[in-house]
Amino acid sequence: MKEKLKAYVANTNNRVFIFLCTYLLVLFVFGLCVTPLKDIISGLWTIIETPDILMTDYFSIASVGAAFVNSAILSFLMMMIIKRCKVPFTGVTIAVVGIVSGFALFGKNLSNVWPIIIGAFLYAKVRREKFSKYVNTAIFGTTMSPLISELFLHKGWPPALSISLAFVVGLAIGFILVPMASMTMNIHKGYVLYNVGIAAGCILVLVVGILNVLGFEYTKHFYYSSEHTTMMLIFLLALSVAMILIGIIIDKKALIDGIKLSQYSGRSITDYVLREGLPATMVNMGLLGLISTLYVYFVGAPLNGATVGAILVVITFGALGKNVRNVLYIYAGGLIGHLCGFWNYATDCTAIVGILFATGIAPLGGQYGWFVGMLAGFIHIFVVKNAAQLHMGLTLYSNGFAELFDAVLLLPVIEGLQGAVKRFRREKKNE
Repeated sequence: MKEKLKAYVANTNNRVFIFLCTYLLVLFVFGLCVTPLKDIISGLWTIIETPDILMTDYFSIASVGAAFVNSAILSFLMMMIIKRCKVPFTGVTIAVVGIVSGFALFGKNLSNVWPIIIGAFLYAKVRREKFSKYVNTAIFGTTMSPLISELFLHKGWPPALSISLAFVVGLAIGFILVPMASMTMNIHKGYVLYNVGIAAGCILVLVVGILNVLGFEYTKHFYYSSEHTTMMLIFLLALSVAMILIGIIIDKKALIDGIKLSQYSGRSITDYVLREGLPATMVNMGLLGLISTLYVYFVGAPLNGATVGAILVVITFGALGKNVRNVLYIYAGGLIGHLCGFWNYATDCTAIVGILFATGIAPLGGQYGWFVGMLAGFIHIFVVKNAAQLHMGLTLYSNGFAELFDAVLLLPVIEGLQGAVKRFRREKKNE
């Protein structure tokens, strides 16, 4: 029996599955501990019946416990879909499940994700291919879940019409998302980790244009709490430290190997679990959690559904491209903008959430150095504030969409200057 257990745990696929189960169990138990069960149940219903257009902090409209239970349950369901498709559990899986766990604190819920996933499933069927090939993209594609809620809960239409339209539109965008996501990767050359966010943003530019022509009236609200900072600070620090310690317990070299992960640029697809193993990856995730949490706290921003969700995404993408070095470059650029007075993290929630998600373009700094990384972090907030107007807050990965513009702005200049420097060096060498 012991030999079978050791063999099971030694398998990387099983290790990642156990890690994710433990991570989601922690979220679930934490939710149950901080909020009475009856308030959690009523809060889950409130989350479902509230439009999710950015910004909808579930801590504010429901409760901390309801938000975390929603996150744990929805993420577990997504994980089981992946397992049912027999997709190997790697760093990609941690990022996929992790991004759901983060955004399920402020936008994704138990009702608004399914039409998009079913749409991607239908695409696989039409192509006569296994859904396993597209399941990760399908789950990433739930970024457009606020659109589903917006249509589903629209008060100006009969319920039958709103439900039908939400489902049909969800199927359609899920269907076209998969081929679009494959194409957008070629545009940014793997430097944007939230690639599906780009495809989703492009789709929603069209959808918003159609809705505007039809005179559609969008929900206008802004839920953003600030009273849970101390509790969430303790939780996130404990979660991060636990990841580091468990990684070291599993492998004594995990701390050194985890720090060494910063040698990678992080350019897609850099799966740290496959390259360096789960223990080193856990250390990297824990370090990112500590850095991100303390960064938010010391610049005076609140820890709420949106910022905690963003930090959870940073942590879990520590298995897929993000590391201490390339993330610190982004944060440094954002800190410069904060100190220069361009934005106040304590009062401007879009700015602090923006700089946390700006780490989706961290591979630029990882590849080209500190100056480019800091510049990317600095300009991102300006870009994302304007890009949001194109999709009206109907995609949760607004920052991923904005990072397309970051890449288009920076990459041609960087590559052009690199080419000029190389030619200059060759000419000098030949003289």
